[in-house]
Amino acid sequence: MMIEKWTIEMLKNRCEITDDHWLFIGYRENNRYCRVSIEGEMILVHRLSMFLATGKWAKENVNHICEHKNCCNPEHLYEGNQSDNMFDTEYGKGRGGGAKLTEDQVREIKASDKRSADLAREYKVAPGQIYNIRSGLCWAHI
Repeated sequence: MMIEKWTIEMLKNRCEITDDHWLFIGYRENNRYCRVSIEGEMILVHRLSMFLATGKWAKENVNHICEHKNCCNPEHLYEGNQSDNMFDTEYGKGRGGGAKLTEDQVREIKASDKRSADLAREYKVAPGQIYNIRSGLCWAHI
């Protein structure tokens, strides 16, 4: 199937939808990232999802803000680089240092309809931290 014929709904139909995750249920390489074959080329599913959502291929990495490597919900993805990915892994998942945000900023984040990646840039935190705030994994008392 040609890439031009793919839609975000077609991709979503190949997923198990849980809460706000789209967990791809197809081929998963070495229990890591999922791939799909399009015209004989194996494409990382999270990169495909970002392409379908934005209309352009990411120049560098497509990083996850959630901890599910098979999640392809475009709201859980952002274009970044390897340094962003490593920072997100170390700090965005609750293994880093002290709080960088105030309670007022957390309230703003929870009330915002902006994408997590955009909020992360705005508040200078890892996208995973924005996800954790919105999902109640941290700052749940706010």
